[in-house]
Amino acid sequence: MESYRELKDIGNALMPIRLYHIEADKYKGLNLQFFSGFGSEAIREVCQPTCVTPHWHSYFEIIHVLEGTAEMQLNSEYLKARAGDTVLIDNYDIHNVTGECKYLVINIEPSQIPHIQTSFDELFPKSMNLKWIRQNTNYEVSDMLRDSVKDVFELYKTKPKGYMLLVMSRIYEMLGKIHGYSARTKDGILAVQSKREDLTQLTKTMEYIRNNYMKGISLDDISREIGFTPTYFCRFFKRAMGKTFFEYLNYYRCSKAEVLINTTTMTITEIALEVGFSSISYFDKVYKKFKGKRPSEEKARVKADRYGT
Repeated sequence: MESYRELKDIGNALMPIRLYHIEADKYKGLNLQFFSGFGSEAIREVCQPTCVTPHWHSYFEIIHVLEGTAEMQLNSEYLKARAGDTVLIDNYDIHNVTGECKYLVINIEPSQIPHIQTSFDELFPKSMNLKWIRQNTNYEVSDMLRDSVKDVFELYKTKPKGYMLLVMSRIYEMLGKIHGYSARTKDGILAVQSKREDLTQLTKTMEYIRNNYMKGISLDDISREIGFTPTYFCRFFKRAMGKTFFEYLNYYRCSKAEVLINTTTMTITEIALEVGFSSISYFDKVYKKFKGKRPSEEKARVKADRYGT
């Protein structure tokens, strides 16, 4: 996902939702099936993302993990959602998903649901403790969301008589339960405005990284681009992303490198230079820090998996 803000049409006024069934494989490929609006035949898409950039959007998102572990960034926090877990993504939450896993996604466009009387900013929880609903905890909400998400996908697949009404009844039930669940905390409204103000600068930052990660980037370069002093930019980025700027830049470069290792025959040296590392030894050290193994070990694993050697 190269766009920091995700812009998509989410269904229509009668069915303001979009569904994804996503499988992320060991080679960093994504197999997507998605439905939107009235849910005609599933649209299938297979892609090889160059890097899953953290992004945000103005609609709500519910993610339910079916298999594996979904490694997620959610605002400045990092979590590992496992099979059975559900994660609630508020509008304007910064997020991404990586890892070898299968998961279901429901996007909900609140502006097309006239019956929502509550302010959108109050509907989904703001606290990380409430956004990440682990399996076998908070049974009433956890079980309801799991069953409702699966029901929505099954209804789209089988299309029984009146399935559109049945789908929307599940959506309303989920939103109602989520609203009651999120009402346990009052931490949200002041944080929302601050988060939205940050998004303009974060968008500029991510675009600059995307266009320049393969080259040397200094703190003066990025600060000048965003219009902050270097000191203020460092504080701003750490608060918003939970990492220092250079930690994130190295993570981004390593994620680019990981895809190249899994999908090309380039040498480790060629890959290091391609993604912006001038020192091979430093690339080796940083890659192991973020990915848990050296680039050469990852390349050997890919070769063994593909050719049985």
